[in-house]
Parts: sequence; structure tokens; C-alpha cells
Amino acid sequence: MKKKLMLVLAGAAISVSSMSIGAYAASNLEEISAYLNKGLKITLNGKAWTPKDADGNVVYPITYDGTTYLPVRAAGEALGLKVGYDAATETVLLGETPSAKGSSRQNPAVKGDTILFAQKNFMDDIEGTVKLQEVVRGDQAWKTIQAANKFNSAPKEGNEYILAKVEIKITKNAKQDAAVDINPTLFEAISADGKKYDNFISVVVPDPSIDTDLYVGAIHSGWIAFEVSKTDTAPLMAVTRNYDGTGGAWFKLQ
Repeated sequence: MKKKLMLVLAGAAISVSSMSIGAYAASNLEEISAYLNKGLKITLNGKAWTPKDADGNVVYPITYDGTTYLPVRAAGEALGLKVGYDAATETVLLGETPSAKGSSRQNPAVKGDTILFAQKNFMDDIEGTVKLQEVVRGDQAWKTIQAANKFNSAPKEGNEYILAKVEIKITKNAKQDAAVDINPTLFEAISADGKKYDNFISVVVPDPSIDTDLYVGAIHSGWIAFEVSKTDTAPLMAVTRNYDGTGGAWFKLQ
């Protein structure tokens, strides 16, 4: 019978820091009887290789129930993978980890980035992606809005318009076969110093507008208008924030 070979993803052979065993041993760890396999020879790309920890000490494979486990940090790094550990979620991180870019007001995405978003409340349980495609501000935005409808009002004194073209896609909807109402209320402008701007702008935007209905898998691009202070050089756009202002996808309106 051929012996199995695996990377160790839990237990003593994992070489990571900040891992507290005692707090969750009872529910997540199972005691076994295994062997350090000091006689196992390993080659990497045809050359002899010995797994070692971060301090250069030899870390031996473990053999248990017909399967041999290699220490994940040593094996992963030897194969060119970044290896890390998230103590808060007790998760081993192999390879490139997703960026938190766009997930908070402190770390907004920029034009061209595609960010995941979710909205879960008493009405909706949806997920999707959103991308800021274009941003037009100031005189150019006002001329574009005037051209869209001659009855559009000018911004208030000291303010100016921002037009944002956004691409949005729905990837999940807990309500089977239901369409998601995409409208400007999902998008909010926030000042650089953290103040929410009025989200109800009474102007007709250029075609296509963001207003539409999307089923899972559908994608749409459309314009949204915001009115911001002329002195605000770094406003942000938040998409599907929670009621308390947390969460959502965040973009620089630049």
C-alpha cells in the first residue's frame, strides 16, 4: 500500500507564532499517537531537502495512520509560497492573501479596483462586486449634468457635483430567483473628515443611470451624482454600508 504524503495544517508540526493551544484544545484538537519520521528522505526538484523552522532547526515529518505530514511552513516556503497565520481566526495562510483594500474608510479602493461587497439586513442578503470606472468633478460634471437635462439645478453655493460611473454585479442572493433593486441609495458620499453628504440629489444623470434590477450573475454600469464641498479634496464613496456606518465597499472619488 502506498503511503500518503500531506502538508501538516494543524498541530505541533505547524511552525507559526501566536498560536494559543490551551484556549481551544478541548473543542478543536484531538490527541493522537504519531511518530517523528527521522528516516524519511525528501527531494525538492531533484535535490535533497531537509525541512527546517525559522531558526534553522530541523523539523521532522510526522507519520500517522499511513499518512506522512510535512511541516507546512517549511514545505510551503520551499515551494515559493508565502506562509502565515491569523491567530484571531485560527487560519493558516498559504500564498497571497486577499487585500483588505476597499473594505474600510481608512483603506479605500481607487478607480479601476473591483471590490467585493455584501448587504445583509431584514430585507436583503446579497453579495456582489463593485468597480469605480470613471469620476468626473466640478465644471465638467456640471456641464455633463446640464447636457443630460436642461432643467437640472446648479449645485448649492460652495458645492460642486461629482459624477461617478460604477459597475456592479450580483453574485449571490438568498432570495432564489429574485432581482436586486440597484439604485442610488446604495451609494453614499462621505467627506474626507467623515461627514455623510446628502444622498438625495435631485438631478437627472447621463444615460445610463445606475438604476436597474439585477438577477444573480447580471452586471450593469451606470452613473450616480453626488454633491460635495468644493474644499473637500478627498471625498469617498461607500457602497452598502451598515446602518451604523461600518462595513461596505469604499472608494476614493478621485
